[in-house]
Amino acid sequence: MKKAFTLIELLFFMFIISFIIFALILIILNVSNFNIYVVFNLGKINEIRSTLTEIEKELKSMEPSNIGNYPIEEVSSTNIIFYSDIDNDGLVERIRYFLDKDKLNKGVVSPSGNPLTYNLSQEKIKTVLDGISFPYQIFTFYDENLNENNDIANIKTIKVSLKATIDLKGQTYEDYIIISPRNLKTK
Repeated sequence: MKKAFTLIELLFFMFIISFIIFALILIILNVSNFNIYVVFNLGKINEIRSTLTEIEKELKSMEPSNIGNYPIEEVSSTNIIFYSDIDNDGLVERIRYFLDKDKLNKGVVSPSGNPLTYNLSQEKIKTVLDGISFPYQIFTFYDENLNENNDIANIKTIKVSLKATIDLKGQTYEDYIIISPRNLKTK
């Protein structure tokens, strides 16, 4: 006598196999979505941190321009213009960080000519961070007593805060640095 599966046993077996396949597909999809979520978020967080590191290095080494301008030219809550030799070529570049919609942009002008001048029409602009959250104050300036102060001659410390959207759900990440540039006038 041959042994065979009954119809009920066959249906029960197919149900169990279908359930296992369905569970595996769900696990694979969740792991895949989690991986995309983690990579996207960590990438944006690292982008914010590397932008702050770059700004910190440039602000710490600000110095008078090659034509004698004070190290800081202009400041506001979303804009700073200053001078620093960012490429270590002996020429001090004019650097401008500014907010354009939800993007933090950086403009650089290298001095040229004889005598040296800063030709603003030759400014090279690039986006350093997008997804900036609004409303937001990126730059805060302090005097020697750590009172907020936007008077260029009295600025001794600068706080740079970046807050950006890190995922499609609208979650944000915020980080900041506080810098006391070396070459600002002291009493």
